[in-house]
Order: sequence, then C-alpha cells, then structure tokens
Amino acid sequence: MFATARSWLKIGSLFLNPNNQVVSSGWIEKMVEDSVIPEWFFVQATGKSVGNTYGYHIYGGLPSSPEVFWIEGLGLQLVMVNLQTETVIVRLGGIPSALDVFSNRHDDSIIAPLLNILMTDS
Repeated sequence: MFATARSWLKIGSLFLNPNNQVVSSGWIEKMVEDSVIPEWFFVQATGKSVGNTYGYHIYGGLPSSPEVFWIEGLGLQLVMVNLQTETVIVRLGGIPSALDVFSNRHDDSIIAPLLNILMTDS
C-alpha cells in the first residue's frame, strides 16, 4: 500500500486508540496479540531470522524492547508503536532491498535511533 507519512501515522495511531470508529477494537487487539514465533522467519528491522514474532502483518521480537511492535514494508519502511509510551514512529524512505541485496538494511544504526525514541517516557 502506498500512503503518505501522515496516513501511516494515522494507521499507527489506531493501535493507541482501539475505540476508534474505523476498525473494531477486537481486530486491533487480535492483530497485536495473535502472534506466533516461527522457527525461521527473517525480519528486516531485527536483522535476524529467529526469535521474531509475526501475526496479522504485525512484527515483534526485539529482546530489549518486547513492548514495541511494528508494521514493516519494503526497504525498511516502518510504522513502529510503543503502547506504554503512546508513541508512533513512521519511517519512510528507501533502501531498495529488492534491488540491492547488499543494502544496509541489517545496520542497527537504522533502527536503534527509532527505538531510543520509542523507549523514552517523555
């Protein structure tokens, strides 16, 4: 799906306010809570293939930030959500992973600053 940063922010905000009028709160809850930990499943944001969670296109599995989940798109486009701090971060921009298999998508420096923001209580 192609959307503006503002539209992605609104999608992320649906998780902060599950009593919205767009999507049922049951569906929002199911998207986050009905996840599995596949034996092998590569996730761009974690840069690993084991220990990730996945369900209804919601990713998780960061050992240092288990409360953070995200929606992931091509080229490490992310909508990251931390319900505890009520924070949503949208990362657009391209790392064309489909075109450049040797891209920097495994580089922690891409995700680490976003996690620092998500984990801040302010």
